[in-house]
Amino acid sequence: MKISSITITHHGLTLDRPYRASFDTRPKTSHNTTLVRVSTDEGLTGVGAGYAMRGFEGHEGLFVGEDPLALERHYRVLNNLHFYYGRPWPFDIALWDLAGKITGQPVWKMLGGLSDRCPAYASTGSLRTVEETVDLAEH
Repeated sequence: MKISSITITHHGLTLDRPYRASFDTRPKTSHNTTLVRVSTDEGLTGVGAGYAMRGFEGHEGLFVGEDPLALERHYRVLNNLHFYYGRPWPFDIALWDLAGKITGQPVWKMLGGLSDRCPAYASTGSLRTVEETVDLAEH
């Protein structure tokens, strides 16, 4: 089995109202994300998403034709690309998703997890008062 294609699409969403994130000094007026699909010659596809992955286009040849389960090799290549072209981690997520589909295992187990449960963490990352948060939740 070999990687046969990589599809990268960029998406943007204009927000109805600015989002005041706790980690940014400027209110966000849009949200951008990158979707990556890594497909094999046997019809399986792994999907990953994350922040904009600009600069990766043109490097697909480093992966097409390679064994999709060579995850350590892929990580090393992505780490080198990261140095020059930004964060290609949505691609890494797509590779792990694909590996899980190939092996029939959930990714948490492939990464050495011992339980299918984990404590939930919920953070909006927003700067809202308690009252604003309650109002939004009720809305």
